[in-house]
Amino acid sequence: MTNIYAGLTTIFGISNTATTSTGNYTDALAAFRRAKADGAEEKGMAAEAKEGANKLAIDRFKTAIAKAKTVEDALKDPRVMGFLLPALGLADQVGMEGIARKALVSDPSAKGGFLEKLGSDSWTNAAKTLNLFEKGLDGLKDEKVQQSLIDGYLKYQWRTGLDETAPGLSKALYFEEQAASMGSVYDVLGNAVVREVITDAYGIPKEIAVQSLEAQSTAVLKRVKLADLKDEKKTEKIAERYIMSQAGTATSSSNSPTSYLLSILG
Repeated sequence: MTNIYAGLTTIFGISNTATTSTGNYTDALAAFRRAKADGAEEKGMAAEAKEGANKLAIDRFKTAIAKAKTVEDALKDPRVMGFLLPALGLADQVGMEGIARKALVSDPSAKGGFLEKLGSDSWTNAAKTLNLFEKGLDGLKDEKVQQSLIDGYLKYQWRTGLDETAPGLSKALYFEEQAASMGSVYDVLGNAVVREVITDAYGIPKEIAVQSLEAQSTAVLKRVKLADLKDEKKTEKIAERYIMSQAGTATSSSNSPTSYLLSILG
């Protein structure tokens, strides 16, 4: 791919500065593909499991669960909630512990219940995973559930570390994993990471956040069809556009050389 871009920069007479930018985002794309290679995630998680800080977080989580008298007590403990949210793929909800405590103990099948009112598949899936509504504290003490949470936490830590290689890698991987669960445009707007990936990938101005939900929905749906989020190839393309935007391609500026190259390549 680097040769293709280099050829285009020569043909269209783009400056050396633009070529440097091209190198930045081709390197970022290469890092993204390495992160998705077979076995990369497993190796990364194994390495994270050996890190002292992660071992401490896991031990504190287990200790807090063991000492808790009720599920409500457990969820009020920052050692538990600070571990649970990243482990469940809800790191973007850190700071929303009040909603988290209510959502995670709610009945995911209740019509008109709290989770349905939230309108977020992410919270509903998290509640189903833990099944605290039926099992209470036992749901958090279950060894299989704990191992699943530990795996989720280690995966989150591994992905976050990838951002040191290329900005946005962790969010791009998260987006690909979560895209298919977006049942409506409001799910997209309500998920901070998915929203960022799509808006940055297509150069949608940040200022739309102050507009009405209808206006924001229109802006997103002009660029992306909900059906596209169920298609792995299309979500991969969106993720790659996001990676390129984070590498400094300035996709929001139609006059930038890198943006022009991006438009040529679809």
